Amino acid sequence: MREISDTDMQADERAENIQELRGLIVEAQDEGLSLGEFLAEQSLVADVDELTDEANTVTLLTLHAAKGWSFR
Repeated sequence: MREISDTDMQADERAENIQELRGLIVEAQDEGLSLGEFLAEQSLVADVDELTDEANTVTLLTLHAAKGWSFR
């Protein structure tokens, strides 16, 4: 990680991301999900999914987050 990272903090963040991914994979295996089911579930998860209507917050939608949505 350190060889391809600009800073030690960036390397640490990448290592944390890998650990989180490993944890998600273990959970999926424990639940008996197939690879396709796991990938579909992960591609649909976003931080905005955890917000409640009572949160009283403003939510922004970026083009990246909107990828795959249809707008007219």
